[in-house]
Amino acid sequence: MFKIALHQSANRGYGVQVMSLNNPDNLLQQITQLQSKWFDNILVSVEPGADGKTPQYKMLLGPFQSEDQARTYNNNLKRNLKSPALSSIWEL
Repeated sequence: MFKIALHQSANRGYGVQVMSLNNPDNLLQQITQLQSKWFDNILVSVEPGADGKTPQYKMLLGPFQSEDQARTYNNNLKRNLKSPALSSIWEL
C-alpha cells in the first residue's frame, strides 16, 4: 500500500536526477525506497520516451535554489551512497 501526496512543483531551481524509468510500477517502488531512506523532496518529471509513446519518468531530488547547491548535494550523495554512476543536475 502506498501513501502519496502529489503537488505541482514550481519550475524553478535545480534538481539532482537519481533515476530514469519507463514503468510506473517501478517508479512507485523506487519512490517508496527513497522515502524509506529519509529522502522526502522527491520530484518526478514525466517526458516522452525515445519512441514518442512510452513515458519516461525522471526522478529528481530537490529543488535547490542554485546549480552550486545542487552540485554540492550531488557530490555528497555520491560520496555517502558510494555510487559514482548515480546522478546528474537538471534545471527545473
